[in-house]
Amino acid sequence: MKRLIVLIAALLVTPAFAGEAAKEHHALTTLPPAFEHLKSLVGTWEGVGTGDSKGTTTFEIVASGSAIMERMAPMGEPPMRG
Repeated sequence: MKRLIVLIAALLVTPAFAGEAAKEHHALTTLPPAFEHLKSLVGTWEGVGTGDSKGTTTFEIVASGSAIMERMAPMGEPPMRG
């Protein structure tokens, strides 16, 4: 009988914790307003450095829209990821 009561109590309490976990997950995935501004960098940018060195930088949205990945590539060399 005690096992049955413990099982029923566990079944009643578990959904409450699951609901709170979903709320916490949503709170963690809320992005700051500055992130929206950074999204304007998405695309490929070309630049010239010192001594006429040239290169490209590419910004890409990744991780289901929660992160921005930067790839820098000096002309003639493989890209560096940051």
